[in-house]
Amino acid sequence: MFICSQKSPGYPSDLTRLPQAPPKLYIRGNPRLLEQHPSVGIVGARRMSDYGKRVCETFVPYLASRGCVIVSGLAFGIDVTAHKLTLESGGATIAVLGSGINYITPKAHERIGQEIIKKGALVSEYPGRTPAGKYTFPARNRIIAALSDLLIVIEGTRTSGSLITADFMLQLGKDVYAVPGNIDAPLAQGTNFLIANGATPLICLEDLELRLGFDKHTDSHVLSDVSAEERMVLELLTENPCTADELCTRCALPAHVVNATLTTLELKGGVTRTQTGLFSKR
Repeated sequence: MFICSQKSPGYPSDLTRLPQAPPKLYIRGNPRLLEQHPSVGIVGARRMSDYGKRVCETFVPYLASRGCVIVSGLAFGIDVTAHKLTLESGGATIAVLGSGINYITPKAHERIGQEIIKKGALVSEYPGRTPAGKYTFPARNRIIAALSDLLIVIEGTRTSGSLITADFMLQLGKDVYAVPGNIDAPLAQGTNFLIANGATPLICLEDLELRLGFDKHTDSHVLSDVSAEERMVLELLTENPCTADELCTRCALPAHVVNATLTTLELKGGVTRTQTGLFSKR
C-alpha cells in the first residue's frame, strides 16, 4: 500500500483545487496511474438499463484500448461495468472507494477489487477498514473528478450522485459529456439535465477522438487480424459510405451478423459512424 500526502510529488494537483482536499490518499496497486493521461471518468446509474450497458460496451473498450485510464467508483451498475470492461480490454482502471482502503465495498465487488489492485489502482482518502457512510460516497465523487481529464455520465436520475461528480468537474474547469436518452426515461433525466445545462452530448465515438487527441491513422494495425465478414464489410465501405441496411442488401449477410460486425469494426477503429447512421471506412 502507498500513502500519498499533499506534500508528496505524486499527489494530484487538481485535488488541491477542491474545497477540503483530502490530506492523504491511500493507494493499493499502481500509484503511477494517478499521474497517467488521458484519464476518463465514467459514472452512472447503479441500476443501469440494457441501454446503459450497451453504451458502456461501445465506449469503454474503445477508450481503454487507446491507453485511457478509466476512473470510476466501483459501485453497482455503470461503475463496475466500466471497470470490468476496461480489465477485459487489457486497459488500466482506477477505482475510488467510499470506504477505507482495506474495506472494498460493496462486498460483492471484492473479487474485481482484487483484480484492480493487480492491474490498476484502488484509491481512498480513508485508512484501513473505515466503513462507508452517508457522506463518504458524495465525498468520493470529488476524487473521481480530480483524477479525470474528462467525465462521461451514461445514466442517472436527477438526484443521482453522478451529477455531484459533474459539479466537481465543472468546478475544476473540466469537460463533462453526457449520453442523451428518452425524455420519459427516469434514468435519462440526469443526463438530459446535464446536456440542457451545457454538458456536451455524447452520441458517437467520433465525439471523443478530437478531444482526446486520437489520430485516426494510427489504428490501422488493429485491423491486421480480421474475419471474413469484417473483410467483406470493409471492402464494401471502401466504395461509398452506407447504412447497415444497405450493407445487408449488398453483402447478403443476415442483419444480426452485419450489425455485430459493424460494432466490432467500430470498436477496433476500422469504421466510423455518423449521427445520421452512415458507416464509412477510416
